Amino acid sequence: MQSKYTQYKNINMPSTVQLKLIQKDCGYGCVICGAPICYVYSQNDPFHYNKKFILLCPNHYPSENHLEKSNLFLKEKPYNIRNPQKTTDQIKIKLSNILLNQADQEVLIPILIDSLPVIAVTITESKPLLDILLFDEFNNELLIIRQNLIFNQEKEIAIEFKKNTFLIKNKSKPILLKIEFTKKMITIEGTILLSGVKVKIDNTSIKINEVQIKLPEIMDTTNHTIGISIGQNNDIPAVLTLTKVNRYNNH
Repeated sequence: MQSKYTQYKNINMPSTVQLKLIQKDCGYGCVICGAPICYVYSQNDPFHYNKKFILLCPNHYPSENHLEKSNLFLKEKPYNIRNPQKTTDQIKIKLSNILLNQADQEVLIPILIDSLPVIAVTITESKPLLDILLFDEFNNELLIIRQNLIFNQEKEIAIEFKKNTFLIKNKSKPILLKIEFTKKMITIEGTILLSGVKVKIDNTSIKINEVQIKLPEIMDTTNHTIGISIGQNNDIPAVLTLTKVNRYNNH
């Protein structure tokens, strides 16, 4: 497995077990600012604190212009270790007016299409770790994020982090996803494409292939781990289930 930067440096990614240890050692975020979604970066001597791999967010991802400046900060302990944040017992995920509650669940799936979790959230040590799969209209992979780590990012995709909000953009088109992190909630807005299905979510509505879905003002989300389920998903209960949809032609 390789991330964008390790490909450039021709360095293999560590194993899954090692990645979990790296995330914990880095405080589950960028070692410089604490942002949660990161690249895995391999440092070179002499700018490391006895760790081969660290996590850096898109804002601090090394380039020739600020690599040396970034490494000056790496002599300190990771940001989230120096500045521990209070954790909450329950994390909620908001999709328009659909609200998923963590309760006793370790995994929540905001969007499931044809049995593929295009967005999933795993709770580890009270930290929300996101899986995100983004495709274009022809089912070509644009972005793969696993457990908050960026594994693959096509050149046309740009990622920005501003305050508590991640913006995932297609450089030639509008924002694909907007993900806002707060202590108790993750809010997801944007557009998801997969296998002839287009899901558009904003603060007030959900559209499937440009058809607005009428949602009840009050919805029982108790014991639901899935927010939106589209297609054949083995009858897994969800807050909003659409077994059949008119799909656009993606050939």
